[in-house]
Amino acid sequence: LLRCGYYPCPIHTSDITINAIEMVSSPAFMGGALSFKGDKKKKKKAKKKKQQVKHNNNSDEHQAETAAAAAAANTTPGITAAATAADEINSCNTTTSAAVSYNFLSTTRGKEVLGGLKQHLEEGGPKQVLEELAKMMDEDDQIAASCHPLAHMLGRKAFNDLGVEGAFGSLIGTPDDNVFRTCNAAYMHGVIEHFLVESADLKEGVGFIDSNLCQKLMKSGTLPSNKWECQHGIGHGVVQHYRKQNNRQTLVDALATCSTTTVNTENCQNGIWMDYFSNTQLTAQLEPSSLQVCNNMAASWACQIYSPTEYILHHPRDYAGAIKFCQAGLPSKPGTCIDGVGGQAAKENMHDFSFVEAACLNAQNPKHQVSCFTHGLSYYTTSSGDLKIPASLCENLTVYKNKCMAKT
Repeated sequence: LLRCGYYPCPIHTSDITINAIEMVSSPAFMGGALSFKGDKKKKKKAKKKKQQVKHNNNSDEHQAETAAAAAAANTTPGITAAATAADEINSCNTTTSAAVSYNFLSTTRGKEVLGGLKQHLEEGGPKQVLEELAKMMDEDDQIAASCHPLAHMLGRKAFNDLGVEGAFGSLIGTPDDNVFRTCNAAYMHGVIEHFLVESADLKEGVGFIDSNLCQKLMKSGTLPSNKWECQHGIGHGVVQHYRKQNNRQTLVDALATCSTTTVNTENCQNGIWMDYFSNTQLTAQLEPSSLQVCNNMAASWACQIYSPTEYILHHPRDYAGAIKFCQAGLPSKPGTCIDGVGGQAAKENMHDFSFVEAACLNAQNPKHQVSCFTHGLSYYTTSSGDLKIPASLCENLTVYKNKCMAKT
């Protein structure tokens, strides 16, 4: 079990080959592993440090910083508080400034940094955004420690927007192609893996990347390890290609089983979709296109209602982000997915429906806003087994107070 201090650290499967192996093979880790047994002094010291951190979190200074951040965010207090809590959960530490790697991407600052870089990619192109990232790495230790997932995400976006050739511009085979080595060539890996995941013929796709990219990088006179980095990226794409195929076949087999047994097919398949979206957080590659499974497999209402679960598992309590995720992933019919956000918000805030109201108001369509909140109310009655809503849940509401009170 990999841990950050005393706390289990979220480890995504696509990170393990990069981060975990490097961590375990490092002298510092090996030394710690060999000397940990029976080292009571270190344990006492760590415990004291943990208590000090907890004390600091309760200090006036910490509270003042939190209040200032909430004011700067210009969001609803409940959602701001939720985002702060999510930052602390995902940072594997007590402060957002300590979050690194994929944990950093789940913090408010991480999302802002990635969003800025994506905009820079759109406006300036691959070379410019990677040069900007390199500059940021020199100036900011947190970004330097998180550059690999940042660059991976940029590579995936570049492929989606520009295609595999456009993602590298006209730089391949020139001295400038060394810019793709920024942060262990993570941008290159992101482009390659996304290309191969979608390849109809995997071997043909691998051959295309190797001959049109890897071999040309080697011949350009740059560092010999460029070829290694390129073929390492092929490895990312190959395993992700098969993982996607296996996930799809698992769904096909599971849904078919429900329809060929004595149980109610719809009830059984409802459980399948809840389980499916509750486990996709392990892939660490979450994009709105993942929701297309609900269209591609002619899936039922159950698929769409549970579909935002995966986003919220990646970004705890970020209901506004989940609604944007629904609207981007299911642009023609996002309503049921948005209802799912209302249900999830209700599940996580059973004693304060102001969170549900604030979440649902983020939907672009007023009809979706109402439906989202209504589904939150329905979740409460289904979960509690009581057809009446406690009046206390309605007291702090502003827009939907009357709708809520009608259920009391």
